Amino acid sequence: MIPEIMTLIILIVAVLNATIVRLVVRKDIERLVAEVRKWEERRQEAIRRKDVKLFKKVERERKRIEKIKFKIDTEKIKTCAVPFILWIISSYVIDQLFGKKALVYFPLLGTEISYPYWYGIVAMWSFPLTLRTIARKVYYTLFVPPRTATRRT
Repeated sequence: MIPEIMTLIILIVAVLNATIVRLVVRKDIERLVAEVRKWEERRQEAIRRKDVKLFKKVERERKRIEKIKFKIDTEKIKTCAVPFILWIISSYVIDQLFGKKALVYFPLLGTEISYPYWYGIVAMWSFPLTLRTIARKVYYTLFVPPRTATRRT
């Protein structure tokens, strides 16, 4: 009975994680990421064409772009901090409910493992899955690079 309850708690934590990430991350993050990508494309174009005038024009915006990148990095840190905080809370709950009895038999190793290890095993598939379904826009904006329009044939 303990493994099922621990797994259920981990799945609830995964859903909570995705929901909180979706609520916490700024709404305009997609626009900020697009703005940085557009600036980087213009900069690469100026370098490719060896256009000094265009390059200087683009470089004048560097400070503003650096501030935007800092905001984006802050949002990424939020998405990493939420699961850590939830892990601490769920570990406390499991410890209060089960104490030292919170062990799960893991057949691949042929031994019993404790809650932190079980959390890691279940979280490896449940967190990405729930994040991609519930907080899809946040996930793809922050962590997936844009697809290029050119194809190699």
